[in-house]
Amino acid sequence: MLIFYPSAFLLLALAQAATAPQSPAAASPSPSVATPATAGNNVDTPKDPKERIELARKVNGLHGLDLGPWHLKASYEVFSADGTVDDKGTFEEWWIHAEQYKMTFHSLKLSLEEYGTPHGTFRTGGQDWPSKPVGMLPAMLMNPIPGEPTKQMLKNYERTPGKLRLECTAFVSRDEADFAENSYSYCFAKSNAILLYASSPQRVFQTIFEQVSLVQGHYVARETEVFLVGKRWLSVHVESLDALGPSAVPDLSVPADALSVSRREDVAGVVTGGAALKKASPQYPVIAKQQHVQGLVVIGATVGIDGHLKNLKILSGPPLLQKAALDAARQWSYEPFIQDGEPVEAEIELNVEFHLG
Repeated sequence: MLIFYPSAFLLLALAQAATAPQSPAAASPSPSVATPATAGNNVDTPKDPKERIELARKVNGLHGLDLGPWHLKASYEVFSADGTVDDKGTFEEWWIHAEQYKMTFHSLKLSLEEYGTPHGTFRTGGQDWPSKPVGMLPAMLMNPIPGEPTKQMLKNYERTPGKLRLECTAFVSRDEADFAENSYSYCFAKSNAILLYASSPQRVFQTIFEQVSLVQGHYVARETEVFLVGKRWLSVHVESLDALGPSAVPDLSVPADALSVSRREDVAGVVTGGAALKKASPQYPVIAKQQHVQGLVVIGATVGIDGHLKNLKILSGPPLLQKAALDAARQWSYEPFIQDGEPVEAEIELNVEFHLG
């Protein structure tokens, strides 16, 4: 049973720079919006930033969907910096409850299954969670707006791509004039707090949510585009979302060859900790100085339950600066992320900047 109800679609026109921008903020996808139908229950998106985020977190994504067991299937494509397809595959999830689920990733480069059980988390295909951008898929679909910030303020502002005016809220760590560019931000339709756009500090990551459908009071994007430093990085298409009756629930038994793995951060939970304890400055490569190369290197990494980084991977940045950035990042350490009193693994991004002079 397909449960995406007929509705008007959120249509977003993507505008990409033809060449790499001088800074992450130099290129920005540009949306145009039509709001999904809401069966007569339209409300204005709240003006108070706390109320806005609370409503947005409640209505966007699949977390808390009162559907009973369900099955979701999505296809995705990963793009290289030159715009060509680097990988493509499928993501599926069978959800019974938080301690009984199955996720699968299958592509040309990846074959992994994860099983949630009352006795822990298990994986086939390796112990490591998929690296970004593929590893972002469950959070984007389940709960695209993170948990309540503990050391941040919420500030509203407007973003005006083209002729549009989007209602936006930023998670601000300190009081600064350009907080909209240097904070995690989320932008919404004028009604119902429907999430249309999200960005990270300096707009290194930008996400556009398209073809939003109403699913039992929750807004789910059928199409999602993620941009890295102004270039398309990940494209996700939700093919189906079905309720599962008792006879349709598959066998979710853990295979004998599955490995027990550390618990990952639950996208629906409140997570504390994660503060940086140690940061090493990068050594500027001589050849990069000679060639006047500067810029930002973005690194994806996992903070382990001991606070040490693992699975470091270059996501973007000038080739002459990448090794120096990795050498510095390997010396960084963090407080463990804590959820429900237990340390959990969490995915983060590191921005290592190089400036001449």
